[in-house]
Amino acid sequence: MNKIQHFRDLRYGLFIHFGLYSMLGGYYEGKETPFLAEWIRHSLHVSDGVYRKLAESFDPVNFDADAICLFARENGMRYLCFTAKHHDGFALFDSKADAFNSVKKSPQKRDFVRELAMSAKKHGLDLCLYYSQAQDWDHPGGKRAYDAQPDASLFEAYLTHKCLPQIEELLTQYGPITMLWVDTPIDMTKKDSRKITDLVRRLQPDCLISGRVGHGLGDYMTTGDNRMPKGAQDRLWEMPAGLYTSWGYKDNDRPLVSHRELLRLLTKAVGRGGNLLVNVGPDGAGNIPDEALFILQEAGHFLRVYHEAFDAPLTVPDYPYEQDDFLFSASPSKLFIHLLRWPDDQLIELYHVESPVTEAIELQSKTKLELLTGRDLEGHAYMKIRLDRCESEIQYAIDRFGQAVLALTLTEPSVSISNLS
Repeated sequence: MNKIQHFRDLRYGLFIHFGLYSMLGGYYEGKETPFLAEWIRHSLHVSDGVYRKLAESFDPVNFDADAICLFARENGMRYLCFTAKHHDGFALFDSKADAFNSVKKSPQKRDFVRELAMSAKKHGLDLCLYYSQAQDWDHPGGKRAYDAQPDASLFEAYLTHKCLPQIEELLTQYGPITMLWVDTPIDMTKKDSRKITDLVRRLQPDCLISGRVGHGLGDYMTTGDNRMPKGAQDRLWEMPAGLYTSWGYKDNDRPLVSHRELLRLLTKAVGRGGNLLVNVGPDGAGNIPDEALFILQEAGHFLRVYHEAFDAPLTVPDYPYEQDDFLFSASPSKLFIHLLRWPDDQLIELYHVESPVTEAIELQSKTKLELLTGRDLEGHAYMKIRLDRCESEIQYAIDRFGQAVLALTLTEPSVSISNLS
């Protein structure tokens, strides 16, 4: 299996934004940051001396890599992406290239990347690492969004002496890395972006590179933050989805989405040929907020029951009619209908789904539903599914999880949906 298909099969991952900024919770000297909590060093102009001193008290005693990986696996996630170094420049691994890291500067000398690498392997998760390749607010040559950029010689010094050596450390010290999630290239030249891709290809040829490496050099499309593609895509893509306004921990943040909305995002991603990478931001002690845990646990409960519909490897062609009643996912043998509301007339009508179907069931109970197939007067495929045999099961799933799932058995290993022509 090639690396693109392997990554596509992972489908659902946990993003973890964690660092010194987690200790501040979005506040500095009594002032709330007007922007993302993980950007506080930049947005509130925290001095270098003050910010670096935070490392001396960085002791997240409750950050438990094993518990995080077990939780992710039990709740349907198959990969993990961790901020090895964010824009603030503080690395959460043992780096010889730059001493501003958790091993050399914090009291417990912990290598969080190593802890997660070991636990991810133990629990069968793929490990991906986030690395801010252009922005680095601790190095004089690092770029800063919305500010004047360092001159070319200073950035070259940063790239040569910190960025590339640290990426090499990440790809040689922690075993196989499924994907390097680089971010915000700003005005990096194509030559500089290619230095990163060439290094990754040389050290770990099977390691994917995110679309934010710049200049179209990534292996797949990284969408905008919280931006869902409108329909099916021809190439692999991944949507980073934040549960909160900030990606790093912020004291007064409240969830943007419920577990129902999260499941709907995941359903859209799977059916449209992409992955969903959902983020949590542990606090300074290493605790993931309770609200985030509840959202992920509720989604995980649903995925344990309906996992077959999310193990679906096929991209489903766009349905040609405007509607808000259902979404699709598909495997070579089944087309899954994710029903988003209970229809008043107790039936679903599908037009232009040309794939031959032999039966319809409610996926949890395996109850066979009444199915009628044929052609409309214009000659297009027509399908009617009556739901009254499973009203209680479907109503319960929609009320609790925002959707229920039906499975249609296909006689061909593909899904054909015709347009309106």
